[in-house]
Amino acid sequence: MDAESIKSALQAKNGVVMDFKLEWDAFRFLLFDKMFAMLGFNKQQEPILTLKLPPQEGAWYREEYAFITEGYYMNKVHWISVRYDLASPDLLMDLMEKSYTGFLCTLTKKQQQLIAGKAQHT
Repeated sequence: MDAESIKSALQAKNGVVMDFKLEWDAFRFLLFDKMFAMLGFNKQQEPILTLKLPPQEGAWYREEYAFITEGYYMNKVHWISVRYDLASPDLLMDLMEKSYTGFLCTLTKKQQQLIAGKAQHT
C-alpha cells in the first residue's frame, strides 16, 4: 500500500480531517482536532504510518512484527509506527480501522453522533 492509498483510506472514514504539519513533514489525520494517525518518515527517512492503539494491543503488534515499532515522536505506550512499505495491505487496513474505531469510542456521544450524521439540530 502506498502513501496515497493510505491517505485515501483514512480520509474516507466519517469525520476525518487531514492536514499537513510542516514542522514534522507529515500528514495528520484528526477527529475533532485530535490526531489518531500520522503519515510521514522516521529519522532514517523510511516511510511510516503512526497510529494510536490501546497499550496492550500496540505491544502485541510490536512483538509480532519487526516492522512495527514504538510510535515515532509519540507516546511510546499509546502509539505504534508501521513501516507501511513492508506491511501487507490487509494488515494496514486492519490497523487503520482499529485506530479509528478505538479513537472514536473516546469521543463524547454528541461528537459520535455528529460524525455519524445523526446529531439533532437545535
